[in-house]
Amino acid sequence: MGFGFNMIFTLIVFPLLIILTIIFFVAFIKTRKKSFVLIILSIWVFVIASILFLSIIIQNDRPIRLKKADIIGEYRIDTNFYRGKNARWQYNHFNFQITDNEEFIFTVLNESKQNKVYKGCIIWKLGPPDIWTVEMNNSTHHVIANKPVLYRSHEKFYYVFKSKYWNNLFFRKIGK
Repeated sequence: MGFGFNMIFTLIVFPLLIILTIIFFVAFIKTRKKSFVLIILSIWVFVIASILFLSIIIQNDRPIRLKKADIIGEYRIDTNFYRGKNARWQYNHFNFQITDNEEFIFTVLNESKQNKVYKGCIIWKLGPPDIWTVEMNNSTHHVIANKPVLYRSHEKFYYVFKSKYWNNLFFRKIGK
């Protein structure tokens, strides 16, 4: 169990806010000195602004939560990871699709336009929907021989397949 922002807020920041608020009101009622009240008020405003700033940063740093519907779609090689003719060649020759009826279709496109299609069934694991494996119906291609690894940022995600010939291939969903 991690020591997250919610726990920090609950244990440290929330009591600090209550104490500063009490000090502010006591100082305002007892002294009526503008300089003391302004100092307490500025500390209180600084703490509130810091909490808001930290919560925005932490919220934007969290990876997106995926649903099954987010994963369904067509994927192509993302050439932003590695540029050049090898990446372009991979982009032109490999893609896969995850259908809404839990089918995995990996397509190898050849120059002769005779496509080799590998079909399998998606098996969703218990837990987040982004964890899945493929049960293949026919022989396995080296790109899809291993389970994919999902990488997420706070707004995008991509899958990495490890190939015995080309190491990592980065697939990103295209379209919606």
